[in-house]
Amino acid sequence: MKHLKSNWMSNLKTQNEALADLILGILIFGILVVFVGLFVAPDKAAFVLGAVLGTATSVIRAVHMAVTLDRQLDYGEKDARAYAARNYGIRYLIMIAVLLVSTRLGVSGMAGAVIGLFSMKPAAILSPQIHKYIYTRIFGKGR
Repeated sequence: MKHLKSNWMSNLKTQNEALADLILGILIFGILVVFVGLFVAPDKAAFVLGAVLGTATSVIRAVHMAVTLDRQLDYGEKDARAYAARNYGIRYLIMIAVLLVSTRLGVSGMAGAVIGLFSMKPAAILSPQIHKYIYTRIFGKGR
């Protein structure tokens, strides 16, 4: 397990710093959502499960978006547009699938999943502060 963690950390270090900031922001926001949900959600278990599912999906979507943008540069203009549109569709279908699964959890689970799915937005807004205060402490380097 330790080897897996160190491998993941070294891969994240060598990747785009903005992606690392975004992932950290999504995870921090997800933890806050779960914490708040434990106090306010009527069905706490369903809300937490939905929030974890939505947050995990946001991380996957962020990584997929970064990989898509990186690979898109290898194509010509027309092919790059088609590639970007196809991968956008994939991310959109993933969101729909998560929302459909979360409907089985009830209203609280659906609310948690929706909040988790849209956690990329506040994470992007907080990205500069995350980089300044958290990323540099974890990886020991700055922009």
